[in-house]
Amino acid sequence: MPGGADHQEHNFRHLLKHLAGHLQKQLLENRRITRFLERNKLTAETATYRDVAVDPAGEMKRLMRWLGMDFEPGQIEYWNRPQVGSRKVDYDWVKEKKVQHFDLRWQKELPDETKARVLANRRVQEYLAKMKMGFTADGLHRERSAYSENFA
Repeated sequence: MPGGADHQEHNFRHLLKHLAGHLQKQLLENRRITRFLERNKLTAETATYRDVAVDPAGEMKRLMRWLGMDFEPGQIEYWNRPQVGSRKVDYDWVKEKKVQHFDLRWQKELPDETKARVLANRRVQEYLAKMKMGFTADGLHRERSAYSENFA
């Protein structure tokens, strides 16, 4: 099975080369989920990577409250629990040092032209506005809950 830095670099270059297709696919899937929630009058909460990374305790408290459950500090201390799924060996130091890490590699690795294309995409902007989300210098953020306020 491929792995390591060479594989990651290949995947990143593939993503850049086919950005329009990847963006379209993600957008269509998110819009499909949104329509399903609207049609069935279901509530949902949105959490972005940026918001969880910037304020893990605050976001987990908000999400747990929405779920009707109590927040426990151990929920944000993921290094104290066995991990399931993929393992990023380049980030073993996070678990070893027991720290939270806000990964901003995209700021350096994603070309400015690519960032501009995503930000200028009309369909992306329309969807983000509907979802009450937007971009900041450090990523995508939730302005406020779109689903629990609009579709309940």
